[in-house]
Amino acid sequence: MPFSYRPDVLAVLWSLGVQPTGSTRPELVHEFVSDLYRYELRRLRDRLLQHEFPKTEYYGRVLELRRRYQIISTKPAGWLSRGLEIVAYDPAWPSVFEAEALAIREALGPLALRIDHHGSTSIPGLAAKPVVDIQISVGALQPLPEYGDPLSKLGYIHVPHPDDSCCPFFHRPASWPHTHHVHVVELGGAEESKTLAFRDYLREHRDEAREYQRLKEALARRFSAGTTADREAYAQGKSGFVERIVALALRDGYPRTHPAESDDTRR
Repeated sequence: MPFSYRPDVLAVLWSLGVQPTGSTRPELVHEFVSDLYRYELRRLRDRLLQHEFPKTEYYGRVLELRRRYQIISTKPAGWLSRGLEIVAYDPAWPSVFEAEALAIREALGPLALRIDHHGSTSIPGLAAKPVVDIQISVGALQPLPEYGDPLSKLGYIHVPHPDDSCCPFFHRPASWPHTHHVHVVELGGAEESKTLAFRDYLREHRDEAREYQRLKEALARRFSAGTTADREAYAQGKSGFVERIVALALRDGYPRTHPAESDDTRR
Protein backbone atom coordinates (compact mmCIF):
# COMPACT_ATOMS: atom_id res chain seq x y z
CA MET A 1 0.00 0.00 0.00
CA PRO A 2 1.56 3.33 -1.03
CA PHE A 3 2.14 6.03 1.58
CA SER A 4 0.69 9.44 0.90
CA TYR A 5 2.73 12.23 2.48
CA ARG A 6 1.16 15.57 3.35
CA PRO A 7 2.36 18.35 1.00
CA ASP A 8 3.69 20.45 3.90
CA VAL A 9 5.68 17.49 5.22
CA LEU A 10 7.10 16.80 1.78
CA ALA A 11 8.11 20.44 1.40
CA VAL A 12 10.12 20.33 4.64
CA LEU A 13 11.69 16.97 3.80
CA TRP A 14 12.71 18.17 0.36
CA SER A 15 14.29 21.28 1.90
CA LEU A 16 16.45 18.88 3.94
CA GLY A 17 17.41 16.92 0.84
CA VAL A 18 15.14 13.97 1.71
CA GLN A 19 12.79 12.82 -1.05
CA PRO A 20 10.74 9.79 0.01
CA THR A 21 8.77 7.83 -2.55
CA GLY A 22 5.29 6.49 -2.03
CA SER A 23 6.76 3.13 -1.00
CA THR A 24 9.05 4.57 1.71
CA ARG A 25 7.79 3.88 5.20
CA PRO A 26 7.32 7.10 7.21
CA GLU A 27 8.99 5.49 10.24
CA LEU A 28 12.19 5.06 8.24
CA VAL A 29 12.06 8.63 6.98
CA HIS A 30 11.64 9.98 10.52
CA GLU A 31 14.53 7.85 11.78
CA PHE A 32 16.78 9.02 8.95
CA VAL A 33 15.94 12.71 9.46
CA SER A 34 16.47 12.37 13.23
CA ASP A 35 19.89 10.83 12.60
CA LEU A 36 20.67 13.62 10.16
CA TYR A 37 19.75 16.22 12.78
CA ARG A 38 22.02 14.59 15.39
CA TYR A 39 24.84 14.42 12.86
CA GLU A 40 24.46 18.12 12.04
CA LEU A 41 24.52 18.98 15.76
CA ARG A 42 27.71 16.97 16.30
CA ARG A 43 29.25 18.59 13.21
CA LEU A 44 28.48 22.06 14.55
CA ARG A 45 30.03 21.17 17.89
CA ASP A 46 33.18 19.84 16.19
CA ARG A 47 33.49 23.01 14.11
CA LEU A 48 33.15 25.12 17.26
CA LEU A 49 35.89 23.12 18.97
CA GLN A 50 38.08 23.70 15.90
CA HIS A 51 37.48 27.45 16.30
CA GLU A 52 35.85 27.87 12.90
CA PHE A 53 33.47 30.44 14.42
CA PRO A 54 32.93 32.08 17.84
CA LYS A 55 30.67 30.61 20.49
CA THR A 56 28.17 33.45 20.11
CA GLU A 57 27.72 32.49 16.46
CA TYR A 58 27.44 28.82 17.43
CA TYR A 59 24.32 29.51 19.50
CA GLY A 60 22.62 31.15 16.55
CA ARG A 61 23.54 28.27 14.26
CA VAL A 62 22.13 25.73 16.72
CA LEU A 63 18.85 27.62 16.94
CA GLU A 64 18.58 27.79 13.16
CA LEU A 65 19.31 24.07 12.88
CA ARG A 66 16.63 23.35 15.43
CA ARG A 67 14.12 25.37 13.40
CA ARG A 68 15.05 23.59 10.18
CA TYR A 69 14.53 20.19 11.77
CA GLN A 70 11.30 21.04 13.60
CA ILE A 71 9.66 18.32 11.48
CA ILE A 72 11.09 15.57 13.70
CA SER A 73 9.03 16.81 16.66
CA THR A 74 5.76 16.40 14.74
CA LYS A 75 3.96 13.14 14.12
CA PRO A 76 2.27 12.82 10.72
CA ALA A 77 -0.16 9.90 10.72
CA GLY A 78 1.73 6.61 10.58
CA TRP A 79 5.21 8.15 10.97
CA LEU A 80 6.25 6.47 14.20
CA SER A 81 5.92 3.25 16.10
CA ARG A 82 3.85 3.57 19.27
CA GLY A 83 5.94 1.11 21.25
CA LEU A 84 7.88 2.00 24.37
CA GLU A 85 11.52 1.46 23.49
CA ILE A 86 14.66 1.63 25.60
CA VAL A 87 17.62 2.42 23.35
CA ALA A 88 21.38 2.55 23.87
CA TYR A 89 22.82 5.82 25.14
CA ASP A 90 23.20 8.36 22.33
CA PRO A 91 26.16 10.78 22.69
CA ALA A 92 24.09 13.33 20.75
CA TRP A 93 21.49 13.66 23.53
CA PRO A 94 23.36 16.49 25.32
CA SER A 95 23.48 18.42 22.03
CA VAL A 96 19.76 17.80 21.46
CA PHE A 97 19.14 19.19 24.95
CA GLU A 98 21.37 22.17 24.27
CA ALA A 99 19.51 23.06 21.08
CA GLU A 100 16.15 22.84 22.83
CA ALA A 101 17.37 24.77 25.87
CA LEU A 102 18.49 27.60 23.62
CA ALA A 103 15.06 27.75 22.00
CA ILE A 104 13.36 27.72 25.41
CA ARG A 105 15.71 30.40 26.71
CA GLU A 106 14.86 32.55 23.70
CA ALA A 107 11.12 32.00 24.22
CA LEU A 108 11.01 32.54 28.00
CA GLY A 109 13.73 35.16 28.41
CA PRO A 110 14.27 36.13 32.06
CA LEU A 111 11.44 33.87 33.25
CA ALA A 112 13.76 30.87 32.88
CA LEU A 113 16.15 31.29 35.80
CA ARG A 114 17.90 28.02 34.99
CA ILE A 115 17.40 25.18 32.52
CA ASP A 116 18.70 21.69 33.28
CA HIS A 117 19.00 18.43 31.40
CA HIS A 118 17.75 15.63 33.64
CA GLY A 119 16.33 12.14 33.37
CA SER A 120 18.04 9.14 31.82
CA THR A 121 19.26 10.93 28.67
CA SER A 122 21.33 13.21 30.93
CA ILE A 123 23.30 10.31 32.43
CA PRO A 124 26.25 9.29 30.22
CA GLY A 125 26.19 5.64 29.20
CA LEU A 126 22.66 4.95 30.42
CA ALA A 127 20.15 3.35 28.03
CA ALA A 128 16.89 5.29 27.93
CA LYS A 129 13.69 6.12 26.13
CA PRO A 130 14.71 8.60 23.40
CA VAL A 131 12.90 11.44 25.17
CA VAL A 132 14.92 14.45 26.37
CA ASP A 133 13.82 15.60 29.83
CA ILE A 134 14.23 19.30 30.61
CA GLN A 135 13.70 21.08 33.92
CA ILE A 136 12.98 24.81 33.87
CA SER A 137 13.31 26.70 37.14
CA VAL A 138 11.20 29.84 37.53
CA GLY A 139 10.61 32.32 40.30
CA ALA A 140 6.93 31.44 40.70
CA LEU A 141 4.77 28.66 39.23
CA GLN A 142 1.70 30.89 38.98
CA PRO A 143 0.36 32.33 36.79
CA LEU A 144 1.10 29.32 34.60
CA PRO A 145 0.31 31.07 31.27
CA GLU A 146 3.34 33.34 31.74
CA TYR A 147 5.58 30.45 30.70
CA GLY A 148 2.94 28.07 29.37
CA ASP A 149 1.97 30.31 26.47
CA PRO A 150 5.56 30.77 25.20
CA LEU A 151 6.15 27.02 25.54
CA SER A 152 2.99 26.31 23.52
CA LYS A 153 4.44 28.37 20.68
CA LEU A 154 7.38 25.94 20.64
CA GLY A 155 4.94 23.07 20.23
CA TYR A 156 4.65 22.03 23.88
CA ILE A 157 1.37 20.72 25.29
CA HIS A 158 0.51 21.27 28.94
CA VAL A 159 -1.02 18.28 30.73
CA PRO A 160 -3.28 19.55 33.56
CA HIS A 161 -2.65 17.57 36.75
CA PRO A 162 -2.77 18.06 40.53
CA ASP A 163 1.04 18.22 40.33
CA ASP A 164 0.65 21.63 38.67
CA SER A 165 0.98 23.03 42.18
CA CYS A 166 4.61 21.89 42.36
CA CYS A 167 5.75 20.73 38.90
CA PRO A 168 3.68 21.55 35.78
CA PHE A 169 4.39 19.13 32.93
CA PHE A 170 4.59 19.77 29.19
CA HIS A 171 5.44 17.52 26.25
CA ARG A 172 5.95 17.68 22.53
CA PRO A 173 4.75 16.69 20.08
CA ALA A 174 1.08 16.51 21.04
CA SER A 175 0.74 12.74 20.50
CA TRP A 176 2.88 9.82 21.57
CA PRO A 177 5.73 9.12 21.04
CA HIS A 178 7.13 12.28 22.56
CA THR A 179 10.59 13.67 21.86
CA HIS A 180 10.82 16.20 24.71
CA HIS A 181 9.38 16.49 28.22
CA VAL A 182 9.49 19.74 30.21
CA HIS A 183 8.94 20.03 33.96
CA VAL A 184 8.67 23.52 35.44
CA VAL A 185 9.72 23.93 39.08
CA GLU A 186 10.30 26.72 41.57
CA LEU A 187 13.89 27.90 41.79
CA GLY A 188 15.57 26.52 44.91
CA GLY A 189 12.52 24.41 45.80
CA ALA A 190 12.28 20.78 46.86
CA GLU A 191 11.23 19.49 43.42
CA GLU A 192 14.21 21.14 41.75
CA SER A 193 16.62 19.67 44.30
CA LYS A 194 15.18 16.14 44.14
CA THR A 195 15.41 15.99 40.35
CA LEU A 196 19.01 17.20 40.25
CA ALA A 197 20.00 15.02 43.22
CA PHE A 198 18.73 11.91 41.40
CA ARG A 199 20.60 12.87 38.24
CA ASP A 200 23.87 13.72 39.96
CA TYR A 201 23.79 10.59 42.12
CA LEU A 202 23.37 8.26 39.14
CA ARG A 203 26.09 10.11 37.24
CA GLU A 204 28.51 9.21 40.02
CA HIS A 205 27.21 5.74 41.00
CA ARG A 206 27.47 3.39 38.04
CA ASP A 207 26.15 0.30 39.84
CA GLU A 208 22.91 2.05 40.72
CA ALA A 209 22.68 3.47 37.19
CA ARG A 210 22.98 -0.05 35.76
CA GLU A 211 20.32 -1.26 38.22
CA TYR A 212 18.02 1.50 36.99
CA GLN A 213 18.65 0.52 33.37
CA ARG A 214 17.78 -3.12 34.08
CA LEU A 215 14.56 -2.05 35.80
CA LYS A 216 13.53 0.14 32.87
CA GLU A 217 14.26 -2.58 30.34
CA ALA A 218 12.15 -5.04 32.32
CA LEU A 219 9.27 -2.59 32.56
CA ALA A 220 9.50 -1.76 28.86
CA ARG A 221 9.00 -5.44 28.05
CA ARG A 222 5.81 -5.44 30.11
CA PHE A 223 4.20 -2.24 28.87
CA SER A 224 3.72 -1.26 25.23
CA ALA A 225 3.24 2.52 25.79
CA GLY A 226 0.41 2.31 23.28
CA THR A 227 -1.98 3.74 25.88
CA THR A 228 -1.80 6.35 28.60
CA ALA A 229 -2.43 3.60 31.15
CA ASP A 230 0.64 1.68 29.93
CA ARG A 231 2.86 4.73 30.20
CA GLU A 232 1.56 5.51 33.69
CA ALA A 233 2.18 1.90 34.75
CA TYR A 234 5.75 2.13 33.41
CA ALA A 235 6.34 5.33 35.40
CA GLN A 236 4.77 3.84 38.53
CA GLY A 237 7.01 0.80 38.22
CA LYS A 238 10.05 3.06 38.56
CA SER A 239 8.75 5.10 41.49
CA GLY A 240 10.09 2.90 44.29
CA PHE A 241 13.62 2.95 42.85
CA VAL A 242 13.49 6.70 42.21
CA GLU A 243 12.29 7.46 45.74
CA ARG A 244 15.03 5.29 47.24
CA ILE A 245 17.79 6.94 45.22
CA VAL A 246 16.48 10.44 45.91
CA ALA A 247 16.53 9.73 49.64
CA LEU A 248 20.11 8.41 49.46
CA ALA A 249 21.22 11.33 47.30
CA LEU A 250 19.77 14.02 49.56
CA ARG A 251 21.26 12.28 52.60
CA ASP A 252 24.69 12.32 50.94
CA GLY A 253 24.59 16.01 50.06
CA TYR A 254 23.35 15.92 46.47
CA PRO A 255 22.73 17.70 44.16
CA ARG A 256 26.32 18.60 43.40
CA THR A 257 25.29 21.85 41.68
CA HIS A 258 24.32 24.90 43.70
CA PRO A 259 20.51 25.39 43.71
CA ALA A 260 20.81 28.83 42.12
CA GLU A 261 23.37 27.98 39.47
CA SER A 262 22.77 25.91 36.33
CA ASP A 263 25.58 23.73 35.08
CA ASP A 264 23.88 23.32 31.72
CA THR A 265 22.79 26.72 30.39
CA ARG A 266 23.50 30.26 31.44
CA ARG A 267 22.45 33.57 29.99
